[in-house]
Amino acid sequence: MNLAKPNHNTVFIEMGTNQTDPFSVKGFYSPNYVEITVGDEVVWINKDFRPHSVESLDGLFNSGWLKEGEKWGYRFQKEGIYKYRCMLCFCNPMEGTIVVKKQGSSV
Repeated sequence: MNLAKPNHNTVFIEMGTNQTDPFSVKGFYSPNYVEITVGDEVVWINKDFRPHSVESLDGLFNSGWLKEGEKWGYRFQKEGIYKYRCMLCFCNPMEGTIVVKKQGSSV
């Protein structure tokens, strides 16, 4: 008997600020909207010299502070729409959305 293992993916999201303007404090996630399937992992990578975080608005996940070059991942096990933001950038919100669908549904 040949049992197929689920094919899970990893999606990478960069975070940072406008590097061409040293006075810019407007952060971003790139991309800031991702559609994945249940079981996929999202990994955020801080490409900025400033610390950033990844915190879901519903309290499900929280990366803590990530320094330049650090990364943090979360594997999504349930369908849903997950909104998140960098709580360190509260004045200029860095926000993103992950949409998680069942395997087999079109993403």
